[in-house]
Amino acid sequence: MTIEQRHGEKDINVEMPQSQRKLREAKFFLGKLRAIAKPKAFNLHHPSHLRLNIIVNAGKNVKLTINNEDFQFYLSGFLSAARSVTFVLQKESKKHYDHFLPVWLEMLPSKDRRIFKTLNDQRVAELHKLGVDKVVSQKKMIVNGRSMPRSIISLPVWHFSGEPQELLLLCTRYLELLERLIQSFLKST
Repeated sequence: MTIEQRHGEKDINVEMPQSQRKLREAKFFLGKLRAIAKPKAFNLHHPSHLRLNIIVNAGKNVKLTINNEDFQFYLSGFLSAARSVTFVLQKESKKHYDHFLPVWLEMLPSKDRRIFKTLNDQRVAELHKLGVDKVVSQKKMIVNGRSMPRSIISLPVWHFSGEPQELLLLCTRYLELLERLIQSFLKST
């Protein structure tokens, strides 16, 4: 149950349960996005999987792929859930939020404010236009073994069009900023 305080003429929801639920939803979709972005051929962070793939593909160039449609579904879910954190936070305590958010945003470094804008622009593109404008490139990983020939493994890497930073890094930072926003908002009530 939500605890309320009197703050001027407007009630403030101290616990903000719905905005925190939306934050958990965004974390869920980001976790799915990260998981699907890892190629299924092997787990790069598990040495035996990497070694097995190199032995099997020794001397060959290997290009790993993922299901792009699943990636798109999870990205859409993340963008929608992450953006709804602020919408729900505003609904939970509109008067305080409307005064708090502009000041909080202004205190952020310009690169973090740009992340808010970029991710919102991508959400608008996904929900109200023809979809997210993203590009995929290949990140090459050269693997040299002692007794094996050199192999090159190509991993998919996504970017929003025009953005130099990797898409997953931007989404991760956006989620961190949303967590800070809720924490700061709760401390200010």
